[in-house]
Amino acid sequence: GSQIGCPVLLIAGLFDAFTPAYCMQRMARRMRHARLVVDPLSTHATVLEHPERVLGEVRTFVELEAPRFARLSSFDFGRKEQSPRGVGGSLSDID
Repeated sequence: GSQIGCPVLLIAGLFDAFTPAYCMQRMARRMRHARLVVDPLSTHATVLEHPERVLGEVRTFVELEAPRFARLSSFDFGRKEQSPRGVGGSLSDID
């Protein structure tokens, strides 16, 4: 069985010669909480070829899986406080 217990999003390009979609499908079957998305028009560079599709899939995945992430993490997702310097944050956090 899989040792990966957290939600996983796998995005594959149908024409990916380096990591073929069928390999990604095998990986997804071995993970308890995996979601596989196959882009029918891209290669290994799906994020560069179809960034809007990838962003949409990531956004949907995070929205659907956020409750599970919260249960698996010790991070307090409800707290609103600035990130430590150098970890996340925004450009406005930089002096």
